[in-house]
Amino acid sequence: MVRRGKSRRKKSRKLAARKVDIVMVRKLQFIFEVLVLFGFAVALIPFGYLVAMTWVIPLSALNFVISLVWTKKTVGWDIVTFAMAVVSIVPIIGFFFRIVGLITSALAARELYP
Repeated sequence: MVRRGKSRRKKSRKLAARKVDIVMVRKLQFIFEVLVLFGFAVALIPFGYLVAMTWVIPLSALNFVISLVWTKKTVGWDIVTFAMAVVSIVPIIGFFFRIVGLITSALAARELYP
């Protein structure tokens, strides 16, 4: 006689563990998004973009990969944020792209807020 209760418990434990993992990943992604937001804010200061883009571009790329693999909730916002981070390096017209990146990062962080 085969017991079916044990396999159901194992499945429910796996689902609970996956749910906890997704919650932790969303919190981590929210922290990354706030750091990207802070980086775009620092980049609005004259010549601050030279310092800020050293961590904004890698964090926005990492945030995009995390949202693509795990949450799929902010993929669109992360694509735009990464594109704005790359394009905002241009000195003269980059100011506009930094403002757009700041707005998209804030919107993505709002969706991820726990």
